[in-house]
Amino acid sequence: DKNIVEPDGTADLPIFVRGSEGRPEFRSVFNFAGQYMVFENFYLYNASISVRIPGGTTEVFNHISIRNCELEGNGTTSGRAGIHAGSNTEHIVIYNNHIHHGGDYSYEGENDVHGTTSSMNSHYIWIVDNHIHHMGGDSFQAGHAAEQTISHIYIGRNDMHENGEEAIDLKDVTDIIISQNTLH
Repeated sequence: DKNIVEPDGTADLPIFVRGSEGRPEFRSVFNFAGQYMVFENFYLYNASISVRIPGGTTEVFNHISIRNCELEGNGTTSGRAGIHAGSNTEHIVIYNNHIHHGGDYSYEGENDVHGTTSSMNSHYIWIVDNHIHHMGGDSFQAGHAAEQTISHIYIGRNDMHENGEEAIDLKDVTDIIISQNTLH
């Protein structure tokens, strides 16, 4: 879990990390800690993407887009898959990804493997045009013990279905728009 990618792009010169047409495969957790980056066209098996530094920091990570990727879990209670906007993140776009089979959606007990999440002090998070399904937990969860520090979340045009818990689970979140999603 220590794979840390530290992009240091700018608004004028963002960094693009782009997979080839065949979508290169990774089986590792990625932690993005930086700014102005687009990560696109990858396949991650039983892995996840986090915008954060493991162990915490007060540094703010911003302007990161994760798009056109597939994150597939192994379908077991120990499986993982998902994209996490960690603590101290701003202006994160999660766009047109296929996230599925993280955790075991049919498990009778709690199996909190979520498709996308947002943690304390995260703002301006966009979850748009994703297909998220068969997760052990929720398709999207935000605000667990966040003390009202998550705001300005937009969840639009996603297809979220067949999860062990909810499609969208909100706790301690303010200023949120949920529009044009298909939840079943």
